[in-house]
Amino acid sequence: MGYWVVTTIYSSVLLCFFIAVNDVRNFSLPAWLRRVLAAVIYGAVSVSFGRVVFVNFAADPESFGWLRLPHYAFGAAIGMLVVVDVFRFALERAGRGSQGDPASAAGKDAVGEAETSGEIRLLARVPEDMRVKLIRVSAQDHFVEIYTCRGKHRLRMRLRDAIVDLPDGMGVLVHRSHWVAVDQVKATLRRDGKLLVRLKDGNEVPVSCNGEAAMKKRGLI
Repeated sequence: MGYWVVTTIYSSVLLCFFIAVNDVRNFSLPAWLRRVLAAVIYGAVSVSFGRVVFVNFAADPESFGWLRLPHYAFGAAIGMLVVVDVFRFALERAGRGSQGDPASAAGKDAVGEAETSGEIRLLARVPEDMRVKLIRVSAQDHFVEIYTCRGKHRLRMRLRDAIVDLPDGMGVLVHRSHWVAVDQVKATLRRDGKLLVRLKDGNEVPVSCNGEAAMKKRGLI
């Protein structure tokens, strides 16, 4: 019993660490590589720490050897299942949280309803773990960069085509190269005579003359 308790505890601790790392915004590594590194770290800790745990709880610690390797390897596998199952549950719960509670959705506006019902077609083009709150979309050469609360993803397409895949009224084109979500606008400011919009993630985006008019029409200025 002590062995299984310890195995579950250290698996849960590692799980918390992996989730914390995975939630770091603008993490430079892609999601698949983060999962691989998490598996490698878990395997290294499980093999080394699992041996110590098994020796302490084994009925005959003195006889521990390679013949007992399957015993604590089995315990490590159970711990890995704990990580996978709980991690999957956490991601599903986070996904439901980002989509909102259906019971409270009735009181939201059309933008909120479109977002909670999964009608943001553009997000279907990004990795699944990035399909959360959309912040902005920016053009860069022949690509668009999609910014969400989980980081940035680049797609080869035009900004005008990306905007077509966004719900009407969800955001505003503040510049020919930048579209921002209305609910992510924190403030506007002028620097060196140029108008900028500051977003809730701390980034600032330039605003053109047409973009300024569009923002005034939406009551953002």
